[in-house]
Amino acid sequence: MRSTNILKLMMSLMGLAMVMALGINRAEAARGSDYSFSATEMFSGETMDLEALTAEAPLVFHIFSPECPHCQRHMPYVKNLYGKLDGKAVNFLMYSVDSSERETQRFMDSRSLSMPVVIDGDGQFSELYKRDGWPTTVVLGKGGKLIGTCDTNGPSYVDEVVELVAKAQKDYFN
Repeated sequence: MRSTNILKLMMSLMGLAMVMALGINRAEAARGSDYSFSATEMFSGETMDLEALTAEAPLVFHIFSPECPHCQRHMPYVKNLYGKLDGKAVNFLMYSVDSSERETQRFMDSRSLSMPVVIDGDGQFSELYKRDGWPTTVVLGKGGKLIGTCDTNGPSYVDEVVELVAKAQKDYFN
């Protein structure tokens, strides 16, 4: 019996080592997780609910922190992406972590950003999606299914997210 437990432990550790060696991150490993949420949008006061946001179109969900230097440098690409997306064919929501509503408002105002934003002050929800830190963009399809994540910083970011959106849209048009 003891050797069976040791064998199970060794197999589990080998599986974990393989996952780590293959570079599979938490977001990819957690694809079957429940990503549901309901939060109040900062500007409109509207309730943002994952089920409603993914019922008719994919959701592009950008996780950032106003205090994060990488997030600050990345924001022009996010703004470009937001302008490029068809608001009727895809939903877009920014998720501010580790900052208060006031700090987030200041950040948005200083960059003339008018995208919908919800606040996650303690960062608990974002842990479900986070790859290697912020900023991270998540694309969710029908029923909140995780289509993919993108943490690319730079000009290719917009194209990568648009590809994920196109992949997600297949679920809505088939």
